[in-house]
Amino acid sequence: MQQLLILSGKGGTGKTTLASAFIQLSKARVYADCDVDAPNLHLIMKQVAAPEQTDYYGLPKAVIDPSICTQCGLCQENCRFDAIKTVPEYQVEYFSCEGCGVCEAVCPAGAVTLQPAIAGELLLYSGDTVFSTAQLKIGSGTSGKLVTEVKKQMQSAAIESPLAIIDGSPGIGCPVIASMSGVDMVLIVAEPSISGISDMIRIIRTAETFQTKAAICINKFDINIKNTEDIELFCHTHKIPFVGRIPYDPDAVRAINQGLSIIDIDCAAGNAARAVYSQVMELLNKKEEIYMKIAVASEGTMVTEHFGHCEGFNIYEVENNQIIKSSSIPNPGHRPGFLPNYLADLGINVIISGGMGGGAIEIFNQRGIEVITGARGEAKTAAELYLQGNLQSTGSVCHEHQHHDACGH
Repeated sequence: MQQLLILSGKGGTGKTTLASAFIQLSKARVYADCDVDAPNLHLIMKQVAAPEQTDYYGLPKAVIDPSICTQCGLCQENCRFDAIKTVPEYQVEYFSCEGCGVCEAVCPAGAVTLQPAIAGELLLYSGDTVFSTAQLKIGSGTSGKLVTEVKKQMQSAAIESPLAIIDGSPGIGCPVIASMSGVDMVLIVAEPSISGISDMIRIIRTAETFQTKAAICINKFDINIKNTEDIELFCHTHKIPFVGRIPYDPDAVRAINQGLSIIDIDCAAGNAARAVYSQVMELLNKKEEIYMKIAVASEGTMVTEHFGHCEGFNIYEVENNQIIKSSSIPNPGHRPGFLPNYLADLGINVIISGGMGGGAIEIFNQRGIEVITGARGEAKTAAELYLQGNLQSTGSVCHEHQHHDACGH
């Protein structure tokens, strides 16, 4: 089951509006609302059956037993959150306690204990569809952990469905990271405002860290055309798929206020959302093309024993694990630290050689390039063996040079 996550950063951008439209357009039978602080997807996706309710336990809370407490004051002195009160007796203020356990550790009488505390409620609607959501209690933390539980609940109860739509958490913190974990694609609903653009960029960086496919659309694009154009230019510059503009539409506002989705009525926003949906589905189902460059240190067509003193490099461009192009370049010169950085700047992803100096290996590692040493025979054959998973590095390091790391340095 593929998982499509819809995020926005700042609130009020239209994330849930678009999520509800996508659920209906895809006829998704599995979906979730990960906005655990203020869930609202259920207002549009009307559920007939009563949900299965489960208590969610977050961080524990400290409790003081007055029958044991000696009122020494150590717990109050050491509480950094000012959660210990003394009127009418020593007690813990529930909402101030962060569950750190310092008071329990310093109490000489053992009067303080950490006890499980209900921090929210998980809700699971199941039947022909599965809808997972939750509500965090006011003042409770660990929202990221609760988001993870919402997704686990969705997956454990999932019926046969090719697609799950997840209405992600707002913001750019822990709940967003928990929302993004394990999904196949993120659709970022951007708003053409300064704060909207800032949050969009931060979510993009998070997606890059997770190596998650991402695309961007702009909601209410016509409230600031210049910022809209800036977002589109950013996408073009950074090669991020841009999947469309959705206009500000008073008819869409009226539909939402009536508990409808924007595709339940004929309106400009709904029509634009349909176009965005089509592009997103095309991207989601598109097979990722894997491209890389392999360089083999060579003497003619053969793998060389000595990386730094090789005649040249045979370069193999690879797409989807198949060599699509080959070329060769001469060795531009043997200078300390030069060759690894030279090849890295050419976009090389893997370097294959018979032997290599330790310093060169270190630089390649720093540049994120895989090093395979100990190879023998035809250069192209070595590259093909690597692609088949049948060429492993022996860690062969050149030691025959009198000065340090001469092979490659």
